[in-house]
Amino acid sequence: GCGAHLIQLRRVQSGFFNLQRALSWETLQRLTLAELGPWLIPMEEALPGTPEVIGNPHLIRKVLTGREMRVGDLCPQSLSEFDSGTVVKITAPGRGLIALLRSEVKQSNIPWNDRNAVVFRPLRVFQSYQ
Repeated sequence: GCGAHLIQLRRVQSGFFNLQRALSWETLQRLTLAELGPWLIPMEEALPGTPEVIGNPHLIRKVLTGREMRVGDLCPQSLSEFDSGTVVKITAPGRGLIALLRSEVKQSNIPWNDRNAVVFRPLRVFQSYQ
């Protein structure tokens, strides 16, 4: 029931990102690309807790060409738990994060008997895969 005001607000942490891993804008502008390397957070670390699909070369090629993943492309053992509409990351062994996908169905509702049912659609692709 009483009034108040805020003079300054400083976020000290958001998820696992905190001030100890942060750079000021001024410092960032002074750093060369080589000096910036140790401060960069790998994409896999930037998405902790995001459900993951571990892709084989066939699956990775499909994603890189913008095609959706169907039931017939997937291996049940390579899937984390996810809901319909969830953003899921796909990784390649030894290569890390390849892309972000959007799930079309809940993991527990995947129609394993319908090989052509779409399970994931690519949202963003991050790197090429040889």
